[in-house]
Amino acid sequence: MTEPAPAPSQAVCVAALYGDLLLQTLLHDARGSLVAVSGWMELAAMDGQAVPPGLERGVESLSEILATAEHCARLPTPEMLPAAELLDGLPGARQPAEGLQVQACRERFRAVLRLAAAEQIELQADEHSDRASLRIGGLEADGVSLAGRPVLSELAALRADPLRSRALGAALLRPLAWACGGSLRTDGDTAIEITLRREPTT
Repeated sequence: MTEPAPAPSQAVCVAALYGDLLLQTLLHDARGSLVAVSGWMELAAMDGQAVPPGLERGVESLSEILATAEHCARLPTPEMLPAAELLDGLPGARQPAEGLQVQACRERFRAVLRLAAAEQIELQADEHSDRASLRIGGLEADGVSLAGRPVLSELAALRADPLRSRALGAALLRPLAWACGGSLRTDGDTAIEITLRREPTT
């Protein structure tokens, strides 16, 4: 009988989420540039201007590369987990409603929230939908800013500075939301809200 694989360490989870965030930010930036070039090519064609040789083929190739990269950037499969188990022992976490289960990736969820060292963590079910709201307050403001709008150079600076680990943790809440199948929005300078899918109550 084979033993279950050990849970990934916090460092492994943080590194994986950092990689996810870098890749998604690169893809977003590249898509923006590609759209701009494609738009210029369309305008040039409408004006009867010649498109430089090879540019159209290059744009098509880059589109294929981006589509392949997006397909390969697979996130882990989240599972329905008891909210009390996810938040257990995390500093600043309030006890969630009894029986609440949300869709999350356990190890990544706990690793990032430990790194971010939030002052308040509260998870509440939306009674009118199959969603729950995870509000995380008391975060580092520069990390919250990067979670809302990632900038590659600033992310690299955070990653290289061990004294800014809380800010990195806040920035990594963005890929954590993706990994859990949820969405993220910033709430002021030091708070983030993540919407997660929850198990419907019967």
